[in-house]
Amino acid sequence: MIKRSNAIILFCITCLGLNSYAQKTIRPDLSNAGRFQPVNREISITQNDNKKNVVHLNSVPNDGIAWINDLKFEKGIIEFDAKGKNVMQQSFIGIAFHGTNDTTYDAVYFRPFNFQSPDAGRKAILFNIFHLPSLTGRCCGKNIPANMKMV
Repeated sequence: MIKRSNAIILFCITCLGLNSYAQKTIRPDLSNAGRFQPVNREISITQNDNKKNVVHLNSVPNDGIAWINDLKFEKGIIEFDAKGKNVMQQSFIGIAFHGTNDTTYDAVYFRPFNFQSPDAGRKAILFNIFHLPSLTGRCCGKNIPANMKMV
């Protein structure tokens, strides 16, 4: 039994090691607005106090997106910082991925105007995960499962 347990542990360590070896961190160059393909938005790029590039999309009616040119992503973890405004129904910020065109993609977007709302109904919807064009997805608030997946 001990040999079998050791074999299982060794197998798990090997698999985890290979999995982490296969993954690599991609840090796209965000310093040049020409790196983006904007749709219904204008882009400006500045640096914050920590010398990090900040990509700003202007606010105009209707949906907007900015694709990062020549970036391939299949599977992994996406990390990004986002800043919105506390303006009701006017500051939806997020990230789109697996896009085949400007109307077909997966996305996660946040509703910063609900983060500190005194209204419990609004506070229950902090972000959405969805797929376009079918709009299948879910709204998420305080009780978010640790293993939440796309619906």
